[in-house]
Amino acid sequence: MGGWSGLPFALAHPERVSALVLSGTPAGVPTPKVREAFAAAMEKALPDAEERPTLSIGIGIGHVMEGMGKLLELGRAAERLAKDSRDALAVILDKRSGGRRQWRARWGEDPVARLQHDAALVDAILSVKKVHEIGAILRRLPEPGSFGGDGAAWCAVLRGEVGRALSRNEKAPLGFDRVGLAVSETDYGAAHAAVARWVDRLLIARALADARPRPRPKKGEAAKAEAAA
Repeated sequence: MGGWSGLPFALAHPERVSALVLSGTPAGVPTPKVREAFAAAMEKALPDAEERPTLSIGIGIGHVMEGMGKLLELGRAAERLAKDSRDALAVILDKRSGGRRQWRARWGEDPVARLQHDAALVDAILSVKKVHEIGAILRRLPEPGSFGGDGAAWCAVLRGEVGRALSRNEKAPLGFDRVGLAVSETDYGAAHAAVARWVDRLLIARALADARPRPRPKKGEAAKAEAAA
């Protein structure tokens, strides 16, 4: 069992673990302290280097029934995606249905906090159905560069459609800022790409939220709940 699986298991089920040995693994996404320690170690090891090693991590999320070879390649693809940007976190989600989703951000952008915020968002106020609806809006609109002229008009269309989708069936409209979405008003290519990244990021955050360990009911609680129902 790898550190990424071993540590969450030990935290979720301490009564089933007598000891945990971690070697050669961060056992999860690095915290700021881990990244600071890594940077300090590299500075000590290579004090005169113009460019020091950076910490890039890729996470591949696949279907539980997928073969280990496919899952390994998924993880390697995520690692390559992270290293393309350097000093970054990259996540690729490919669970058979819904197509492949990918997102990356450099550590300076605090991607862990971003995903945690998004996971809370889809848990509380933003439905996955609405995220998919916004993805469908993108597919209906033209691809950037496929038309001539000023893209500002298409920016207005995109912003309007996404804004209406966010506000639909909501007592309090969900604005762009509230869901962590920044969309250009003049650059259609940038606006299209921003919405596409947002859709992928929110669906990845949802998958991570669904994978969080849930507290198991104590003995007898499940039977009591069923009896009460």
